[in-house]
Amino acid sequence: MIVFKSLKINSTDDVELGIKRKSKLEFKLSYDDEKEIEAILVLIQGTGDDANNSFLKIIMQSLAKKYNAAIISPNYFGIHNRPQTGAKPYFDELDKKIMYELCESLNIALDEEIFQTNSPEKILEKLNIHIAYKKSKGDLKQDYAAIMHCSLDPLNDEYQNWGIMPAMDIINAILHLKKNPPFKTGGGVCVLWYQGVLMEDIWR
Repeated sequence: MIVFKSLKINSTDDVELGIKRKSKLEFKLSYDDEKEIEAILVLIQGTGDDANNSFLKIIMQSLAKKYNAAIISPNYFGIHNRPQTGAKPYFDELDKKIMYELCESLNIALDEEIFQTNSPEKILEKLNIHIAYKKSKGDLKQDYAAIMHCSLDPLNDEYQNWGIMPAMDIINAILHLKKNPPFKTGGGVCVLWYQGVLMEDIWR
């Protein structure tokens, strides 16, 4: 029978920057509990859009059914810095400065209260109304489009660590399974699979 589940484990703090991690590492696991597992196959998500969707589950279950392998896919540190995986847009001080300068150049006055909401959606909605009005009066060309800048606030207090923390998460997920295998093992290898490309054997 094909097993599919999600596990949460403790992972590495950011020793390089001296930041204590606040979130646990979550990773998906799929295997056939009637097989002797000979390999761990790690699916490393690329853009992160598949972090919590049904397509990832289908891929993992299909691979577990076809091979004598346990399939894992870690939601590694930093994966939530994308809108499709939960990052929320907001305006930081630089973004607000750019917005103020844009409004000034267009002779548009936005209420300070709307900036206090720090909701890009509401701010842009108001800006769109002003721009549409100016286009209707002929003050702006019909094909005018404002160039904006917005920041993203990732989930779980994550940030961009340039690969160090994600790499440690992947290794920690592998080591966790090695130490606490929920399946029958027959020895073997661990391989990485990134966006459909077999990368390398990283542990024997």
